[in-house]
Amino acid sequence: MKITIEYEASWRNSFLDGSNNEPLPKGGRNFVGSMTTLKQAGNFMQHSITKNTVMGVLNRLIGDQQKLYQARLQPNYYFADIETVLQDTDIVDKPLITNEMAYICNVSGST
Repeated sequence: MKITIEYEASWRNSFLDGSNNEPLPKGGRNFVGSMTTLKQAGNFMQHSITKNTVMGVLNRLIGDQQKLYQARLQPNYYFADIETVLQDTDIVDKPLITNEMAYICNVSGST
């Protein structure tokens, strides 16, 4: 089976530390998109379309609102059979790089 998901735009970076594949820390994930923290090595995290991206979209399409790692832990996980055969190498990601500017507001108030 071939599933094609067309999309108009995608963020290819992250402004939060930590991982979506584990429970949230007590204080939440830290915002690392401020001018001072982006200057530090490792705080600009570029991302591509992966197996996690595809599985997350598929779970949302069937109405599952859990985080992906939580859905995967369920004994009746709907896409368990797909998880075993889908590999990152199966995903064809053809990003189109454009020069866009976005204004991101840090509501915590730090710079």
